[in-house]
Amino acid sequence: MKKRVNIVFSILLLVSCTQKSDQRVESGEATGNRNPFEGIWESIDRGFPYKSHLIINRDSTFEFEYGACMSFGYSQGNWLIKDSIIILNSFETDSCFYLSNFGVDCFIIEDYSIETTKPECEPTQYIDYIRFDQEEFYFENDTLKHVVKDQKRCPEIKNNFFRGNKDTTANTH
Repeated sequence: MKKRVNIVFSILLLVSCTQKSDQRVESGEATGNRNPFEGIWESIDRGFPYKSHLIINRDSTFEFEYGACMSFGYSQGNWLIKDSIIILNSFETDSCFYLSNFGVDCFIIEDYSIETTKPECEPTQYIDYIRFDQEEFYFENDTLKHVVKDQKRCPEIKNNFFRGNKDTTANTH
């Protein structure tokens, strides 16, 4: 009887180890190819109505969208990892949109001419295309933090993200 219990226990142990191993291979953990940046990231609360999502896809592309009060913007591009930093760059777009640079949260209206994605185009909708130009992010605890390139006019506004709970296969556009 004791021998049968040991055999059944051994079989159960082997089966459960095999299932765990298969799960690790599917996610890339077993081969060390798991990209810790991959997934959906949500913006940290800012104290005013604003929400954004940054989706880091497995195929070296990303999608970004935000909404705030009466404004909306998005971007698409590619990424690369260098050491422990992910670097995002937007694709050029053939459409005519207002153009904003990621991380520029405050500007003086008198000094600001409204840039567009194409010279002398007139956008038909109030949609911003957000340009990511060598934008770097790194992990600190469970937060994806943006590396600020220049001194900001509104340093209290952070462009950091926490990991969201959505399905990474979701298409936002």
